[in-house]
Amino acid sequence: MSMWRITLGAGWSSAATHRVELSDPMQTANNARNLAAPLDEERARKDVGHDSIVPGTLETCPTINRCPLTLQQGNFSVIIDVLLKGVAWIGQATSAAPQAVICSRDAGYCMLRGYAPESISDRVTIEINGNRPMKPLPPEKIASYTLAQLRKRTAVPIDVVADREALAVQFARTILQRVRTAGKRKKRVVIIMPVGPTGQWRQMADIAAAEKIDLSRLSIVSMDEYLTPDASRNVPTSDPFSFTDFIKGQFAQKAIRKCGFKKQNWIVPNPKDTSAVEATIERWGGVDVAFAGIGLNGHIAFNEPPAASECWTDESFAKSPTRIIKLAETTKATNSIFGTGGDLGRVPDFAVTIGMKEILSARRVHVFLDWHWQRFVLRRTLLGPVSRSFPASFLQTHKDVRFTITQEVATPHSLVPE
Repeated sequence: MSMWRITLGAGWSSAATHRVELSDPMQTANNARNLAAPLDEERARKDVGHDSIVPGTLETCPTINRCPLTLQQGNFSVIIDVLLKGVAWIGQATSAAPQAVICSRDAGYCMLRGYAPESISDRVTIEINGNRPMKPLPPEKIASYTLAQLRKRTAVPIDVVADREALAVQFARTILQRVRTAGKRKKRVVIIMPVGPTGQWRQMADIAAAEKIDLSRLSIVSMDEYLTPDASRNVPTSDPFSFTDFIKGQFAQKAIRKCGFKKQNWIVPNPKDTSAVEATIERWGGVDVAFAGIGLNGHIAFNEPPAASECWTDESFAKSPTRIIKLAETTKATNSIFGTGGDLGRVPDFAVTIGMKEILSARRVHVFLDWHWQRFVLRRTLLGPVSRSFPASFLQTHKDVRFTITQEVATPHSLVPE
């Protein structure tokens, strides 16, 4: 039995009942010739609306009538029945098949790449539970989602711990367990680490020392560091904002002294050579786990939502490398509340950050959230549209993502002023 297989990106639910009908566009020899022509993607984007496009791929096997179709998002897939209309089209599929589809969440159809998009007959009608494809949820609905609703709508595992202290311990033990496992195999463990949440650093050093865990095979890539006012170098370790000094005091000094951690196995991004991070990761054999927190505006590391004047597309932003960035005002305001008692002018303007490329290239991404304001951040990351306007949303595209959150973050916000 032959089959068509369509793989779609974000915006699809594993819990829904899906039905797809492929209408036969090959009624004339002219349409048959159009099959070999590339789709005018710019025109298609204008037709369906740029922000609603879900890219996908289309493969063929030699069949007719009803056959299975796979919808896939992240680490889950759904196999459903497809009704194929137009045997003549299917009969020619093996020699001249469309290579992909562009789908609209809002308009409820897909366009086949490989056709000139002049006619509505070149569209694929998609129904989910008799309705249109699932749209990203509006902010007011996202905010009210309970943990049970979150788990039902997303395949991403969400672990819940009691509070910030429990999360710090869980964070540390997650890393140390991976180190122990790798040590038995005499393999290096490469992780990307944020400075915050902050409690895991001391916990990691203390637990490793108490339980005599060898950290000689652990390699750490720091996510980011603040820069001097001219953005030419990292802030000195004497600066209270120095992430490097914080990590040294909380973890590295004790880990080197008591647990065999090696200074050369820790790299911090530097504006003088931003390519060094990617080169080091490659030399170390890739990143096993990118650990992360998420900022109020969705930044992950210091990958801030780009300004309208910056020439990023969603595709190019997802591939952004280690680079110098100017901090968003939202980030400066948040950091002034927690770091300077509200002195906005004291927060550095610039930082160097690993890129989305390094994060999304990791074999696994594990996010830890422990602030009350991350209630909405969690929900927007998992349920909102994938967009550079909220960088953490790109985690929806990764195949192996996990979240660990506090009970406070798990509880939906009431939207009542406190």
